[in-house]
Amino acid sequence: MASMQAAQREALEAMLGATPAARRARSFMPDWKVLIYDRIGMKILAPLLNVSELRDLGVTLHVSIEASREPIHDVPAVYFVMPTEANIKRICRDCIERRYASYQINFITTVPRPLLEELASTTAEAGVAADVHRVYDMYSNFVALEDEFFSLCPSEPDALSYGSLNAEGASEHQLMSAMNEMVDGLFSVFVTLGVVPIIRCSPKNAAFQIADRLNSKFRDQLKNSRSTMFQDRMSATGSFQRPVLVLLDRQLDMATVLHHTWTYQALVHDILGLESNKVTIMEKAKQEGQSPKRRDIVLDKDDRFWQRYKGEPFPVVASAIEEELQECTRKEKEIKNLGSAASTGAEAEADSGDQTSKITAAVNSLPELLKQRSMLNSHMSLLTSIMDNLSSRKLDEYFQTEEEVMNKKTVSIPVLDMLKNPEAGTLEDRLRLYIIYLLDGDASEKEREACEAVLAEQGCDLSSLKFLNQLKELLHMQHQPTVLASHSSGGLFSFSKTLSQGASFLQGVKSLMPTSGDLPLTRIVDALMENRTSELVADYPYFDPKRGTTELPRHRAPFDQALVFVVGGGNYTEFQNLQDYCKRHKERNIIYGVSQLVRPTEHLDQLSQLGKNMGGGASSA
Repeated sequence: MASMQAAQREALEAMLGATPAARRARSFMPDWKVLIYDRIGMKILAPLLNVSELRDLGVTLHVSIEASREPIHDVPAVYFVMPTEANIKRICRDCIERRYASYQINFITTVPRPLLEELASTTAEAGVAADVHRVYDMYSNFVALEDEFFSLCPSEPDALSYGSLNAEGASEHQLMSAMNEMVDGLFSVFVTLGVVPIIRCSPKNAAFQIADRLNSKFRDQLKNSRSTMFQDRMSATGSFQRPVLVLLDRQLDMATVLHHTWTYQALVHDILGLESNKVTIMEKAKQEGQSPKRRDIVLDKDDRFWQRYKGEPFPVVASAIEEELQECTRKEKEIKNLGSAASTGAEAEADSGDQTSKITAAVNSLPELLKQRSMLNSHMSLLTSIMDNLSSRKLDEYFQTEEEVMNKKTVSIPVLDMLKNPEAGTLEDRLRLYIIYLLDGDASEKEREACEAVLAEQGCDLSSLKFLNQLKELLHMQHQPTVLASHSSGGLFSFSKTLSQGASFLQGVKSLMPTSGDLPLTRIVDALMENRTSELVADYPYFDPKRGTTELPRHRAPFDQALVFVVGGGNYTEFQNLQDYCKRHKERNIIYGVSQLVRPTEHLDQLSQLGKNMGGGASSA
């Protein structure tokens, strides 16, 4: 399969007039245009094309369709919007008022026929239909956050969250609408990738219903003799190997989504909030009396340090930042020394040519060195913010205790003692730990009652427990323990305060260095990619849209490519676990997708709301 970002970026560039053939032409010059998008369009574009790249594609102005816009009569407009009634009306108004020279309308997902007819009739009646040069379904309603990671774009922000999909008061219309959005989103993903997958799914839940509907949608498309959608794209990509789509329900593993993690990207997301590959931090004031400074940091494909270390454990990142800062400082000193030697004329006449070439090389390297210094300073700010939270909330102890609980090992610090410690974490941290203990631990009823009493006394909202306890009873939910290595105990935060290049994060960190191990989701994916009889996935339904069968073939080869989609939300911890799995199985490639990218605290809020909606507050296990 192609990279998610590369495939979607190519589709967006083609939308803006830069087809692969046009880009290869030496004489390629983009036509100037205005790009108009809505909220969802902006979310899709953000991780893929920055302002400079849009300008290279001929975009002179990019603006929200909802914003007040001045007419630009001699420039064409390219729309990238959802096919909603409000957007159709805005587009029709732009056409009637002749705001732009022409109109290219690209709908993010398939436009319903009534709205298409409204667009056609309104522009025809106004005599401006000829100005509409293109109306196209882009099949792009997903956000490609990484080459192997995407999330869907629901019409409403939380429409596809675990809380919304499991809400007691949700109407059948709401649930069907959410189901259709996920089916359409996944269909868009495979249209963009240009392949028709084999489908496997967890049984008897929302994942199965989505698999069944998606199978039907693929079959309907393949039966359409006029459509060459998949054939054209497969020919263009040269891909004929079919991947397996693995659809799983969040209820498969409720512990991991609440787990305090230890890898860089997951820590940034959990602690600081990472959205559309951008994080906002408040930097401490340099002088007393000054207000903290807000700073936005973009973490994308151009950030070399991020690309190299985002999946690494925190101690590795802490060591790397110090080493790179030291190397950067060394290079800066070399340039300064060359400049000083040149200004004093200290070099011998015979060496002047060699010295000049060295100075020229140093000057040429300076822009890249300044860029590297700026990048490292950004990561130093991130690590400092993370470090403040790790230290003040004792997150190392939470990480270690939770992993011991999830692996059925003897805990270094009793869970009850952790909950009693007023200096260890926030109320949310303690509740996350206790829920993991409730789901994956071996606590007796007496221990559970003691833990809940402590949490209640501290003022913790225990509404989520009522929902989780009922969920276990209804579904007989058996969490599979993670297979992660045990970690040595010991203090973590004996850090020296500064080096000449910046804060030193390394001392005492190496006591917690997780090694490879598979989460429940990864183990299921492994079994399905092996494509052999396995007790773990024996009851997982099978769909082959091309052959129209639900029977497993007798002769089955392993899959090299998979796309895993979690209904009800997922996180960077599961994504990284799958990437680590692929590093150990180099012949395999796995893309991870979620209905919602969710932080642990957000998922906890959803569980609490589900419990409150059941009425009566929390109950003991």
